[in-house]
Amino acid sequence: MRATKGFIFTADAIIAFYLITILLSILLLISYTPKVYVQQYQSIAKDTLVFLESMKLKDAYNNSFYPYSNQLLLIKNNSETSWPMFRRTLQHNASIASVYPNATNSTDRLWWSAKIGPVGIDTPVYSSPTLYKGKIVIASRNGTYSFDENTGVKLWYYPLSADSSPAVHDGKIFLGSVGNEFYALDELGNVAWNFSAGNRFVSSPIVSNGKVIIGSMDATLYARDESSGASLWNFTTVGNISSSPVLYNGRIYIFSVSPPSGGPSRGVLYSLDEQSGSQLWSYDVKDPVSSTPMDPSPVISGGVVYIGNGNYFYAINATNGTQIWNVSIGSLNFTSTPVFDANFAYAGYTNGIMTINLTGHTAQPNSLSSTVYSSPIISNDTIVVGTYGGDVYIFKKDTININSLLWHYKIGKPIYSSPAVVNGRVYVGANDGMLYAFGNCSIWDENLSVLDTIAAFWIIDKRGCAQALAKEYLQSAIPRKYGYELVVKRQNTTGFDCNGNAGAPADSLYTNDCNQTKYQRLLIQDSRYISGVVRSGTMTYYDQPIQIELRVWG
Repeated sequence: MRATKGFIFTADAIIAFYLITILLSILLLISYTPKVYVQQYQSIAKDTLVFLESMKLKDAYNNSFYPYSNQLLLIKNNSETSWPMFRRTLQHNASIASVYPNATNSTDRLWWSAKIGPVGIDTPVYSSPTLYKGKIVIASRNGTYSFDENTGVKLWYYPLSADSSPAVHDGKIFLGSVGNEFYALDELGNVAWNFSAGNRFVSSPIVSNGKVIIGSMDATLYARDESSGASLWNFTTVGNISSSPVLYNGRIYIFSVSPPSGGPSRGVLYSLDEQSGSQLWSYDVKDPVSSTPMDPSPVISGGVVYIGNGNYFYAINATNGTQIWNVSIGSLNFTSTPVFDANFAYAGYTNGIMTINLTGHTAQPNSLSSTVYSSPIISNDTIVVGTYGGDVYIFKKDTININSLLWHYKIGKPIYSSPAVVNGRVYVGANDGMLYAFGNCSIWDENLSVLDTIAAFWIIDKRGCAQALAKEYLQSAIPRKYGYELVVKRQNTTGFDCNGNAGAPADSLYTNDCNQTKYQRLLIQDSRYISGVVRSGTMTYYDQPIQIELRVWG
């Protein structure tokens, strides 16, 4: 009996031992497996962040893994990077190869807007924006402002009320005021020099060969030394000068209008020697029928001076001042400076945009149900224009029709300001006292790392741009069998979860698995990157630590 009992005891002990061993193995497996996976996940997260920290945006160029980045780089590399004066060039032909914004969502079209007038007051804005070295300068009746091109952050303000568009050259800003004063400001908005004229300035200046040339409503064209403001020469015209001068082959071309005095107004186009200011020729721009001369600026293209005034569009030989041809638009009036592309010109008129065939000498109206005072520009194969009715339109240049537009934004207040297109964005002022920047996500500094660019987009509230970049690089860097989420820690506020709901402790920029299980959540490990300073050129977007976390799970 003892032996039997011993045998039973031994068998029970063995069974118990096995049970205990199995239990301990299960417990050990449970405790060990997550630890192994956690280390693996953390390693993936860390390696990925190191990769995104070291990779510059320009490194993605021509890499098929990064089509979105290549699109942004294409916009940057095929865009104008500056717009230094009214109509961009000394000849005023604002036809460019720059990429235009093509966002389909109306919310995404507005990159930023900034007030250039008193709060609560619609301030007239006749000035057009200029852009130089990442800074925008624009004037209004409330004063002159400078903004950062990318963020819309105000850099400085100077109480210079102006209708004139500024010109920027070699670190100086040149601008005429409504108070009869012409100013040269430095890049910080401080006065370098100024002079007084006999009437206000509406004309926009040009700067070339050390000279600043500007017209005044006192019927005088002034040439001043760019550095000192010393007078070089003056030229007296038949009447007011509100158009901007153009420069071509050492000659200045300017249009002047005499106010009516018992008879019709008289418009005169002048050609002057750039060095001396002496008159070379003049041409009377006077319609055979009575019409109202406006104040559009002339444009030079192919050795021909073009100007639309009253009911007629004129082509004048730039060398001798003889008329080559003209075309009538009946009882309608031209209202803006034209823009040229190949064999066509486009100019604002009393009800839209007029297309002028330069070889057939015909004119085709394109109704926009509103007068166009804002001078249109050509960007690639499109027309960009603002209307008196307060609309910003982009059309295919061969299909200018409000029923077949590419892009539209309703401001609702008159637009006199002419648009500028730089780095895939459109900038324009409006009579609600605002400066608008329209466009898509675009890269302004290709030397920034991917992570710093994501942080910079996030800082300026372009969460969609940050998400698009995060998605592209995470999808290419992390194997598909893993779940992951990139988050940015918010400061003193709540963030958004992966479904876009507010109240999360962090911004979920991108995840490939928004509905993780509780078990997966327990295995999530992260790796962190701190972006301390985000800069582009001389502009600092953020100088406080931004914590970016990459969370990875199985």
